[in-house]
Amino acid sequence: MFSPLRTAILLLLQASCILMATVAVARADEVLVEGPIAAAPEGFAAACFEMPELCDIPSPTAITGKPIDFTVADDVNYTVNRQTRYVSDQVKFGQEDYWSPSNGSGDCEDIALAKMKLMISKGYDRSAMRLALVYGLKSGTHAVLVVTIENTDYVLDNMTNKMVTWDASGYSFTAIQSRANPLVWVNVDIVKSFAAMRRPNFANAS
Repeated sequence: MFSPLRTAILLLLQASCILMATVAVARADEVLVEGPIAAAPEGFAAACFEMPELCDIPSPTAITGKPIDFTVADDVNYTVNRQTRYVSDQVKFGQEDYWSPSNGSGDCEDIALAKMKLMISKGYDRSAMRLALVYGLKSGTHAVLVVTIENTDYVLDNMTNKMVTWDASGYSFTAIQSRANPLVWVNVDIVKSFAAMRRPNFANAS
């Protein structure tokens, strides 16, 4: 028979363990927070005519596709990278900054478009995919595909075959397509993006 004091201590320890487990499960959102409207990249408008799904405005009520699967997205990143030879727009199209889904060859934005097109063809939610402009020490100005999986933004990048979270990519994010309207580009609020990561999201706890 436990003494009242020992029983109280055991109950306190049990409650502490439950609280710690809840906090561990309740992770913070790791999504890029949108800032003010930015100028769309040169070549983006023409890409909307060639690939209309790139710029379709999602309906607030319609279901546009199934949630993106991490394994499939990671495989798409790997497969398209392996199957695509990097060629500049100047060499391939005879002009700078021409956006078109790569078909065996292309530059960074063409490869990002090809990944988006492949993900859409597999039935995944278009509204969970966005093109982004980033800056890296090795890449300079660069384009990547960002996909949202369970409230976390991941980067599909032609410079690495491994899909990573945006904060682990090593890039500075300069502009991204708006979630609400893919025709609109916005700046990324990095301060708020990192702040959101530090707030546990108890709504996602299970």
